[in-house]
Amino acid sequence: MADGFSVDRAALRETARGIDGTVGALKGLGLDEEADGGRGLAGLELSGLQAGDVRVQQAFGDFCDRWSRGVRSLVADGRQFASRLGIAAAVYADAEDDLTGAILDALGGEPG
Repeated sequence: MADGFSVDRAALRETARGIDGTVGALKGLGLDEEADGGRGLAGLELSGLQAGDVRVQQAFGDFCDRWSRGVRSLVADGRQFASRLGIAAAVYADAEDDLTGAILDALGGEPG
């Protein structure tokens, strides 16, 4: 519609696929079985020798734990958002098809 409301269903579906792809790429950050939970950094740690100081070692461990929780939350939010975009595209397509069918029925046939 030129001046009305319109939705690009393909763009909704493509955005949902893009989000799913990005979430899937997180598998490169950690173990595959942990990637869906975004916990790739939780397994990182520094030895006392690597850190040079116990406080640095603990701070790094705390950072990785917090980072892991944040990524896990973002992954869950992203998947939920992608799912809702896919549902919105399907609902819009169904409504558009129903309205098109109703208009064609009212006009008495198929478009010329």
